[in-house]
Amino acid sequence: LDNFTGDDAGDTDMRTGFAVGGFVNIDLMTFSIQPEALFSQKGAGVSSVDGFDSNLKMSYLEVPVLFRIGLGVPGAPVSPVLFAGPSAGFLLSSKEEVSADGESEEWDAKDGTRSFDLGAVIGAGIDFGKFQLDARYNLGFTNVGDGSGAGDIKNSTISIMLGYRL
Repeated sequence: LDNFTGDDAGDTDMRTGFAVGGFVNIDLMTFSIQPEALFSQKGAGVSSVDGFDSNLKMSYLEVPVLFRIGLGVPGAPVSPVLFAGPSAGFLLSSKEEVSADGESEEWDAKDGTRSFDLGAVIGAGIDFGKFQLDARYNLGFTNVGDGSGAGDIKNSTISIMLGYRL
């Protein structure tokens, strides 16, 4: 679920998207480092502004580097984990869709969207066997809009992720 935060974000509606990708977990005994590469959908909507509904749909190549610490007994079949780390997002596409009276129009909004999104990820999860299940929050530090009139609007994402270790 993605939304916008910031002083100029206003009242926005969460957008549901998905993320898919891969990760490498580097075990360093007491903690691990987990770099990831994800295709991630973000954005938000604004309802009923002068009779129009507007949605901004963005896609990123996202590269978080997570520092993970296990809270369970080593070798146990189920182990809780906490993690946090920086995340860099590289804009792949940005589309704006406006609809009113049952009709809609969509156009490319990449020129008005910042091409880089720096943020931080924090979360918790469970490792069980070769699987990882986690819930995470990703807060963007950079404004979504590009240009002098873009305002203070940043990405804010809540994700549930399921991973499989090879």
